[in-house]
Amino acid sequence: EGVMKGQSKPESGEEVTAEEQIEQIGFGRFQMIAVVAFVCFIVADGMELVVTNITWSVLPRDEWGASDYARGVLVSVSFFGFVLGALIGGFTGDVYGRLPLLYAHSIIFIPTSVVSALSQSLLQLVVTRFIVGVSMGLVLPTAVSMISEFTPQAYRGRAVILLPGIAYTLGQVLVLLLGIGLISTYGYHCLDCQWWRWMLLAGIVPDLTGIVLVYLYIPESPRFLLYQGKLDKVAEVLKEMSEINGTSEKLVNGGRCKALGDGEELVDLWKSTQELCAEPLVRTVPLAVLTWCFLSVTLFTQVFMWPIYVETLGFDHVTQYWLMTLVALVEIPGVILLLLLVDARESAGKESAGKESAGKES
Repeated sequence: EGVMKGQSKPESGEEVTAEEQIEQIGFGRFQMIAVVAFVCFIVADGMELVVTNITWSVLPRDEWGASDYARGVLVSVSFFGFVLGALIGGFTGDVYGRLPLLYAHSIIFIPTSVVSALSQSLLQLVVTRFIVGVSMGLVLPTAVSMISEFTPQAYRGRAVILLPGIAYTLGQVLVLLLGIGLISTYGYHCLDCQWWRWMLLAGIVPDLTGIVLVYLYIPESPRFLLYQGKLDKVAEVLKEMSEINGTSEKLVNGGRCKALGDGEELVDLWKSTQELCAEPLVRTVPLAVLTWCFLSVTLFTQVFMWPIYVETLGFDHVTQYWLMTLVALVEIPGVILLLLLVDARESAGKESAGKESAGKES
């Protein structure tokens, strides 16, 4: 199903790349399970993105001696942890593999979320939210890398966009809906109010679901194993993927792939720097970075400032949460449009590849 039109199956005995094997396996049940697992991780991240800000007003601030300045510290500290985690994950993932980072994320995230929900002081909450942020930074780049490395080219763009595009928004919406339910049940300023602790715990549910799916179905990235020279292990992973998809007969040479060339490395910092400084990347990369920075400003303005502004409008707290939910949902049409544009571009690419292949054969 995922094999591009015009792309013929390599002959038996012919040396093929891991990428060609993945194209033969296609997009099926395995990739769907992987998408669901990685979406669960990013949903948990999306919940953590907003939870401390939207629960600030109900925290025992007087008891903890927390000022308004502390709100900025508490909300920001997760993002500082995220940056640190992403830097650590980017390097260690290329050295030790993608799969260990997913387990490391959950090993850190789940117990720290529990400790965070049980916080008895502002300092404890700040420290635990920082550690939660570090674990969030480990999982996002790892999930994006793995889904791109498991997915055939024709579906890769949409799968990658789906993770940060839809899953983050879904996480924000879910934690806000949970807040609406808790407020409706217990009230906002209830006596000795503790329902905010359940909101800090909520991210454990999708994260635990994701790590269970990973444990049951998701192997190490074949691309990472290939760069490690573990060709037998690459073949095992490709066989496992094809069996889950029901496309074992499409594998070439039992899933065996040719080794990389002598000059091919997983990370070549000098070569990557040279490529960034050459055409066309020297022009397109700065533009992409500036565009992403602009989009990030709007995203974090929504996450940081919108809940604070809504609190000044005089609505009841349930209405405030509904307004935050609606603003979060506004992102989804834009992401759907982007998915459609990517789909149209990939369809055009497949048609072009088919014509080119047909021309060569004739």
